[in-house]
Amino acid sequence: MKQLLARKQDLVPKTGKGKYDVTVPKPFEFLNAEKSFTIRQQKFEQMMEQKKKDEEKQLRTRVRAREVPASVKANKYEKMLKAQDEKREDAKRLSMARTKAKEAPFNFHERDVQAQKEKLQQAELPQSYANFTPFRAKKIPWRVLVPLYKTMVDDADNERVKRIKKQSQVSMSLSKLPPRMEAHQKKVEDKAQQDLTNGLAQGPQFAFKPPISKKVPDFKRIHKEFAAKLERNKSAMRLTVPKAFNFHEPKNDPTLRKHMDAENQVINPTMRQRRARSAKLNRDLLEAPVSNPPTTKKHQAMVEHRR
Repeated sequence: MKQLLARKQDLVPKTGKGKYDVTVPKPFEFLNAEKSFTIRQQKFEQMMEQKKKDEEKQLRTRVRAREVPASVKANKYEKMLKAQDEKREDAKRLSMARTKAKEAPFNFHERDVQAQKEKLQQAELPQSYANFTPFRAKKIPWRVLVPLYKTMVDDADNERVKRIKKQSQVSMSLSKLPPRMEAHQKKVEDKAQQDLTNGLAQGPQFAFKPPISKKVPDFKRIHKEFAAKLERNKSAMRLTVPKAFNFHEPKNDPTLRKHMDAENQVINPTMRQRRARSAKLNRDLLEAPVSNPPTTKKHQAMVEHRR
């Protein structure tokens, strides 16, 4: 039996320790790792290192410009325009030659064309300068130089001003102040005329007059008078006379108590109001009779049963 158990134990792979293959606990890997950086911080550090490497790679890279291709330097646009112009001229020349070959004009057409050519030649190059009369402008008429419109506008304005002034003078002559106001106005004019006469007699009067210095007031006397005035005002004022409060004890008058009970009932009703007997006796005379509903067969049967 012991041999069988020993052979079975030998068949089991030993990963533990001791005779009975005891499992030795080992700490987890994340416990052995340093706790200085979190996963987020590690990812951030890796990202920053990758960016630095990319920047260094870009700085080490040297950019070299390529040579300008020959197709760009060639002036193709001007060549294209020149070819189009040549093609247009050829088409025009061929069209004119084809038209002349096919046309059959009238006799007067050639005669008119020849006459037009001779007329143009004579206009450009006159044969004799003696027959050629130079152009001379006439004098400007005086009607153009005279500002007729401005004169008309100024005359109209002057007539309008004169008309308004005349109308205002007529209105002023017809208008008149009330008697007392007219007398006052006359008095003011007479006074102004008299002042003007006195001013001419005294000498020329100037518009600007410097301020005339006054006598220095007696401030001590003024202060003393002001203090005396304040004292007089204080003595003339009526002082307030204080009065004692009119405290009193509550009265035991039954009428007063009844009044107070009624006021309290208005605020907080606790007492039942008594009704008059006459109102209760005569209620059937004042109120309408109450009509009872008709009885049913079921109700009558129930009444008979209870009886």
